[in-house]
Amino acid sequence: MDRKFTQRIITKFWHDKDRDNEIYRGFIMNGNRYIFDFDYCSKETGFQQYDTTQDAWYFGTWVNIKELSTVTYAEGDVIIKLLKSKEAMKKELERMATFYGEAPPMCIGLDLENGVQTNFYDERPTIEGGNNENR
Repeated sequence: MDRKFTQRIITKFWHDKDRDNEIYRGFIMNGNRYIFDFDYCSKETGFQQYDTTQDAWYFGTWVNIKELSTVTYAEGDVIIKLLKSKEAMKKELERMATFYGEAPPMCIGLDLENGVQTNFYDERPTIEGGNNENR
């Protein structure tokens, strides 16, 4: 079967050059990210939220360093990526940092008396360390 038109789309839009890793895709009808925050990707399961400026009830992404995996929920789409090695995970985290940019503050402190704003950040996961490596 000739799939030249489909292949053209894949070639244009397929960004995962790292095809040795496993990617699973699914869909949740009428869902939201909170099922992942409080169950599937909770801290108890070894996941850590990967903070982005896009985080909302309809979007979130999580990383599990120990299991070398990432989970993304975006408007019902669920994408699970299983990395084959620590080196592949390190490259994935670098790709994510480039794509999502700087982490937003997890909270902001305001000193109204002195007009000072202090931003507080949650450490993003890294392969060398991070909040969930030793779980």
